[in-house]
Amino acid sequence: MANSKTVLEYVADGTVDIGIVSDPVYRKDLVVEPYFKDEVVLITPPHHRWSQGPPIPLSALQTEPFILREPGSGTRAILEAQLQTIGLTVDNLQVAMVLGGLEAVKAAVMDGLGVSLAPSIGIRRELETKRLAVARWADVEMVRDFNLVYAKGRPLPARMKAFLKCAREAVAGWIGGSEAASEGNG
Repeated sequence: MANSKTVLEYVADGTVDIGIVSDPVYRKDLVVEPYFKDEVVLITPPHHRWSQGPPIPLSALQTEPFILREPGSGTRAILEAQLQTIGLTVDNLQVAMVLGGLEAVKAAVMDGLGVSLAPSIGIRRELETKRLAVARWADVEMVRDFNLVYAKGRPLPARMKAFLKCAREAVAGWIGGSEAASEGNG
């Protein structure tokens, strides 16, 4: 698993046939097909005061150790954009560590090393098993657009066409259907 920037490069250079990335993609060499939307949530250890209290303002992130995603991450890009709207940057946060993947971020939060952001679809199992909790935002809504990407003009192998078909059909049940998309923007 890699961040969005790396996945786009892998698809463009043929390392992989298809990628799933978040946020806007402006590449003429790639087909970008909207896949689904997902909320980015504030994750905490299960018994953290934020998970059981009133909604949290974005500015409160300055007061807690924060597990930050690496540069190039879609989650980090959303955080940086939201912080900018209130005159802050990630430099204003108490960054405990910078990690390069969602599983590592979840593990650090579960171990009590800080709070972080995660796409809600990526933490369902941990919420069900009460290994993570979610704090509500008071003043922001963070949503990520996920896209399927593949190289323009490069024929897809039959197995990748089958994958795309399955992915398009599965997303409605997987996400709930309301935000699923099935038309490419070619």
